[in-house]
Amino acid sequence: MPRNTVLLIDDHEIVRTGVRALLEAEDVFEVVGEAANAAEAVLEARRLSPDFVLMDITLPDVSGLEVLARIKETAPNAQVIVLTMHDDEDYFFRAIQAGAAGYVVKGAGSDQILAALRAVQNGGVYLHPTLARALVADHLRERDSPLV
Repeated sequence: MPRNTVLLIDDHEIVRTGVRALLEAEDVFEVVGEAANAAEAVLEARRLSPDFVLMDITLPDVSGLEVLARIKETAPNAQVIVLTMHDDEDYFFRAIQAGAAGYVVKGAGSDQILAALRAVQNGGVYLHPTLARALVADHLRERDSPLV
């Protein structure tokens, strides 16, 4: 069975190396490329057309959120999962709005990275649990606010 292709985007080589090792220990995923900055990320996404992009949103040259939107334009079939240190709602909502199918905080366990990939692979989304609660709370606030 063919493995799902993954592009890793993070400006820290140690993170890319660790995530690569995690994914390649699974028979389901194959890391086909890596990028350390925005220019490389967009170029590699276009060149490789991966099934998944696992990316940080803190990049040295351009906002990863902008890169995420550009990747969705250049490789529209790629499912983007954000892997970031940012666990605040603002980044979370902006990433989802830019087209992310998953959001994992780097402080999470490696099992959450795999769970995110599997959820998205099966047509779902994956949201870090604390941020999923924020999304529900935001929705309920909007739903309960009076119509003008």
